[in-house]
Amino acid sequence: MTPTSTVVTTSPSLAPAASSSVNATPALNPLEVKIIEALARLGISGQRAELHPLGEASIWAKVSTGDLFVNAGPIRTEDFVVADSRRLEGSLVERGRYSNAAGTSPLEYRFECIAVRYHAKGPVPPGFADMDTFVGRLIRALACGG
Repeated sequence: MTPTSTVVTTSPSLAPAASSSVNATPALNPLEVKIIEALARLGISGQRAELHPLGEASIWAKVSTGDLFVNAGPIRTEDFVVADSRRLEGSLVERGRYSNAAGTSPLEYRFECIAVRYHAKGPVPPGFADMDTFVGRLIRALACGG
């Protein structure tokens, strides 16, 4: 007895519908891509933390020491209380927290680059001596110095 094979064909009208773009995750915006690529140059794998409708970015990276966040958006007035400041890679970097944040919440680092304000917060990633070192290298990876 010889084996038989069955060929099943589907007419176009019965073919499965293409996945709907309504439920698809939107592509990364240019600012998200810029931050993810900068983190990759530092050996850190980042991904979108939350979707922002206005082209802002919220990037999350799981590092062995905890959760690291880099957020960015247009420069605007913020209720940010500056604890201290320093120059890293030629950029003014301020450490502080939002006034509504608990007094024990960790300080964030914020700096500006080409009409964008960046915030970095979280633990020191492995391979960096401290957050100053990490933020300085991030500024360089984003091509912001100066």
